[in-house]
Amino acid sequence: MLAHIPIVSFDTEVAERWAGLFAALSRKDRLIPANDLAVAATALHLGFGVLAGPRDDAHFRRVPGLSVLTLSPD
Repeated sequence: MLAHIPIVSFDTEVAERWAGLFAALSRKDRLIPANDLAVAATALHLGFGVLAGPRDDAHFRRVPGLSVLTLSPD
């Protein structure tokens, strides 16, 4: 799998994006789990969306500007 999907570092730029999202969502009392926030920050930084399961997509949808696709339970 690693031969086909690059590893992305959680660098300063992604950390700053994470902090901005954390602050924005905290102010609205809509914070999501920290690991998922890291995934969202990384996706936004790279210009990607996220693919989530039906139980997880709702909290990813709280992240402004993040494209979220939901896996079908089929």
